[in-house]
Amino acid sequence: MSATDIITIDEAKRYLGIDNSDTAKDAELATYISGVSAALDGYSGPVVQRTITDEVHPGGTSLIELNYWPIASITTVTEYVDTTATVLSAHTIGGATTVSNYYLDPITQYLYRQSGGYPAAFGRSGVKVTYVAGRFADTNAVAEPYKLAACLALADAWRSTIGGGNAAYGGYEGEGRITYALPYQAQSFVERRPPRVA
Repeated sequence: MSATDIITIDEAKRYLGIDNSDTAKDAELATYISGVSAALDGYSGPVVQRTITDEVHPGGTSLIELNYWPIASITTVTEYVDTTATVLSAHTIGGATTVSNYYLDPITQYLYRQSGGYPAAFGRSGVKVTYVAGRFADTNAVAEPYKLAACLALADAWRSTIGGGNAAYGGYEGEGRITYALPYQAQSFVERRPPRVA
């Protein structure tokens, strides 16, 4: 199991109708849970929060689009001019400004460089950002719609492969069907990460 999984083994077993004492396929089930969680992360952005360390971006621009979002918090922003590193401080609207500020727009989730409260450019040699991305603090805190979406996707994959259509592991009618990593029914319960426009 991964710390960023959306559901637990117990939740998965309960949804699939597998007795909690039956541990024969726990290893396979854990792999499926992580796969489904990754598929939902790809669709909605990170669901369970995780730390992204030293993500590198080119410098010389006034804004940066971080790779993973929604962004829960920024830990450090370090810009480089040649070999000189400067750790920037966060600026909040109405707060004090310095020549070395960054600002995270809560709506667009873009990271902006500021100097004395005015737009500026990040150091020309590059920028490293460490931050926390994700919607919920941990697996237990994940909202029910996301857990349901994970369960629906898991059931779809499990019953068509591991389950094999047998009564013990979730039978289904018909000789076969086309499945997707994230079924449309599961998608309908969660927010889709929209494209961003600067």
